[in-house]
Amino acid sequence: HHVRVARAAGHVLGPESYAHPGAVNFLQKFGSALQVNPHFHALVIDGVYVTERPGAVPTFHPAPPLTDLDVARVQADAQARIERVLRARGLLARDGADPELLEGYEDSALPGLWSASLLSQTVAGDNSTKKVPRLVEREGASAKREALELPRGALVASANGYSLHAATRIEADDRDALERLIRYMARPPLAQGRLMLREDGKVLWNLRRPWRDGTRGFVFDPLTFIGRLAALVPHVREHQLTYHGCLAPASPLRDHVVLRPPSSRPSRCEAAGAAPNQPSGGPKFSWADLMMRVWSKDVLRCPRCGSRRVMLAAISDGPTIARLLAHLGLPTEPLPVAPAREPPQLDFAW
Repeated sequence: HHVRVARAAGHVLGPESYAHPGAVNFLQKFGSALQVNPHFHALVIDGVYVTERPGAVPTFHPAPPLTDLDVARVQADAQARIERVLRARGLLARDGADPELLEGYEDSALPGLWSASLLSQTVAGDNSTKKVPRLVEREGASAKREALELPRGALVASANGYSLHAATRIEADDRDALERLIRYMARPPLAQGRLMLREDGKVLWNLRRPWRDGTRGFVFDPLTFIGRLAALVPHVREHQLTYHGCLAPASPLRDHVVLRPPSSRPSRCEAAGAAPNQPSGGPKFSWADLMMRVWSKDVLRCPRCGSRRVMLAAISDGPTIARLLAHLGLPTEPLPVAPAREPPQLDFAW
């Protein structure tokens, strides 16, 4: 969309001129009820970078504000492209009928788990077609939820089972809001604060906000809960985060458009007086910085005196490590590996 708008506005001139969009895409396979619900969270640059010729420094051209018609057109275009890919891969019949989707999964339990997750059914024994119990608020309580829903047309388009929400916009200098949005887009399916094991052994999952029908939680038996989680496990070698356009790893524009804060300390080459090599491709974060950033754990703070810990040495010599461990009274040999055991499910009474 942004490329078409840039061309129509006359920003792309000449045969070698090109408009480069940019986006970061998060693949999420879960919904608020821990059900299988594949969808994308896309963080899109609100404009394009234009180069007059290959290798030239790009110029940014912001896009005009989106309209409801723009969102509807992008939604229709996305639907057509997705269905074209599905038909090319044999996953969607041309006459609209559903083809056989279980090829390669004949001996797998995953199709049954996917089906139970989509239909909100249990997976245990004779109750495999029973609906998962819900916790429902009293009448009238769902009015709070209704006030949070955006009406169709407020930069939201929905048709034929495809929906597009484009009502969230972050200003370029609002870095805190951008970080909050990215944390939301990259969040895992489970929040432990909303998960509770009841006294009867069942698992209670509380929704962050009640649904329109008043549903505020679900009660899973243990096997159904494990089945819900198993259905959400990504496929092997399936990327959950992808970069597109000028933000792609191999894009020649990436070094021009990605902000790189200057380092507060000289590199090893600079400290030694040698000429530094080319940039390594991005900022480097220490393990302690990452622990603080992700888990809010200050691992360099001494729990006894509160002072800052510093690394004295990094030892990789085996005999030296063994002497240090022996001096500290720690084992110098690896722990024995426990023998393999049979699957614990074989011990179940049923």
